[in-house]
Amino acid sequence: MIKENSIWHGIGLGIFLSIVVSTLLGWAGLGNDPLSSFILYLLCYIPVGLLVAHLNPYHPYTLAAISGVILTVLNQIVTIFYFSPGILAYPFILRSGILFGIIACLIGAAISTNLWRLAIKVKG
Repeated sequence: MIKENSIWHGIGLGIFLSIVVSTLLGWAGLGNDPLSSFILYLLCYIPVGLLVAHLNPYHPYTLAAISGVILTVLNQIVTIFYFSPGILAYPFILRSGILFGIIACLIGAAISTNLWRLAIKVKG
């Protein structure tokens, strides 16, 4: 099943997961920890890569990277304008955040495509 708008499905999933995971991390008291950013990337961006690659298996890595860029930019915008406006003085943090988002989505896409190929081999 190929979805033409798989990027938007992935972005919706990523926004939902980031709100839920951020809320849970805030309740746990891990709001501004570097560990919370790592947990957020693992729990939000890898499932986005999985979903996007599963919905469109012909271009899984390209679409996962695009959705990773869009989600990370949205995350950076919220971080800059809402949580910590002073972070603009540290462009390395912003660039590394985009890089980590792309890598996490590509890891999810790689997991999905390998599972997809394994399922085709087992099925056929």
